[in-house]
Amino acid sequence: MRKIKVLNIQSRICIGGPAIQIELVAKYLDRSRFDMCFLGGSIEKGETSRFHDIQKTGVKIELIDIMQRSTHLLNDILSVWRIYRYIRKEKPDIVHTHTAKAGAVGRLAAFIAGTPVILHTFHGHSFANYFSRPITTFFILIERILAKISTRIIAISQLQKRDLTEIYKIAHADHVAVIKIGLELEPYLMSDKTGDLKRSLRLANDAILVGTVGRLVPIKNFAMVLRVLATLRRRDPRVHLCIAGDGPERHRLEELAKELDLHQAVHMLGWIFDMPSFYAGIDIFALTSLNEGTPVSILEAMASRCPIVTTSVGGVPDVIKNNVTGYCCASNDVISMSNHINSIISNRNMARDICETARQFVIQEYSKENFISEIDNLYYRLFCEKVDVKR
Repeated sequence: MRKIKVLNIQSRICIGGPAIQIELVAKYLDRSRFDMCFLGGSIEKGETSRFHDIQKTGVKIELIDIMQRSTHLLNDILSVWRIYRYIRKEKPDIVHTHTAKAGAVGRLAAFIAGTPVILHTFHGHSFANYFSRPITTFFILIERILAKISTRIIAISQLQKRDLTEIYKIAHADHVAVIKIGLELEPYLMSDKTGDLKRSLRLANDAILVGTVGRLVPIKNFAMVLRVLATLRRRDPRVHLCIAGDGPERHRLEELAKELDLHQAVHMLGWIFDMPSFYAGIDIFALTSLNEGTPVSILEAMASRCPIVTTSVGGVPDVIKNNVTGYCCASNDVISMSNHINSIISNRNMARDICETARQFVIQEYSKENFISEIDNLYYRLFCEKVDVKR
């Protein structure tokens, strides 16, 4: 049988879960069976590109600079046209889109071009806590239409599949496959705890360093973690916070830290490229998002033996079982999150046991090998159903 040609399209090839997944495909999908190419859109201010990381794998990758996250009707129409022309030139058997904008323009272009297999992965969704109700309703309608021209929808967790099929009714359950994300876990599994990060921040050895990661945007709700820190420091002034990431909310968060008298205890690190060292340097990992898919940062922290306290949103409860693999609380429940962190600080043995359980869970469920195997099987099965059967 000839090679199966696959085109992956992502809106913004930047630091984050979607880019990690397509980079794994570029690195590890069997090239004796698959011929791969990639399209990406332009990144936004405060984001760091992963374009060259994927390019280094030797696959064919191009950028469409007019494909942007924000809505711009003319650019969106031109993006459909550019992708359509690319598909007509490359003639992929499978077009697989990632993230909302690429999912819209990419699937539409693939449908017009007559691509046999059209897939879309929801790495998260924007149906809660992103937009007003009328705009959200409009986006749900668009996704329902796009689902009808898709061969399969891919959810990255069972909870996300429930959202897509039962709550928002994007597609019928038998039209949605679940493929958990994968990670190259080895660098995190092999890292040992060090005091390097604390020393670089000029903190005392007995300082308690809470860390968090993400783009500084409203949906990540970093204001909550600042309020948690203020609560913690009233009891224990040794607690500090470091934030790995950047984005448009940075100035507002810095101002809030001053208002809460935390400016000496909050450390804005910007984007960090050596993430294993980051997790090796923190004592506790916190996530305060209002909405998530399956957060890569949580999986990395689990592999790194970091105690985790998180809001119970999106696909997080598929990963963090309260008092088993970490600790969960409701969004904006500052007191509950503070209490969980205090519990970790005061009972290190219990936290150590939970960390080991979490580590084994992430090894079993979120390895790159599992992810690549499931992608390989889905691509091959749908190719045989939609393409090879016609020969």
